[in-house]
Parts: sequence; C-alpha cells; structure tokens
Amino acid sequence: MCLTTTCSLLTSGDIITCDIKKEVLANVKDYNYNFKKAWYSKEANNLRIKIKNNECFCTMANPI
Repeated sequence: MCLTTTCSLLTSGDIITCDIKKEVLANVKDYNYNFKKAWYSKEANNLRIKIKNNECFCTMANPI
C-alpha cells in the first residue's frame, strides 16, 4: 500500500509522489513556493483518497 508520505520535488516545481506514474500532485509555484500548502492541498488530499481506495496499484509499494 502506497502511503504517499514521500515525494520528489522536480526542478520545475512539480511535486510527484510516484516515480512510476509521474503524476503531478501540485506545483510549489502555484502555492507561492509554500511546500506545506501544496502538500496538504485539496488536490493532494484527493490523490490520497484515491490511493486509500486502492485506485492505484503499485508493485514498488513498501509492505506494512
């Protein structure tokens, strides 16, 4: 199960949580470079709900 607790911050400002899907969670530029606001944005929370509902399958997820 992917917990979306880690991410990659790209030089473009894009925050991605999955190095396989490369789906952009948010861009820090859209949040005045405030990472915390981007990380806890409505879009980010919607992605977490999708993951929690098993709408994302990953063979790379850490077993818990």
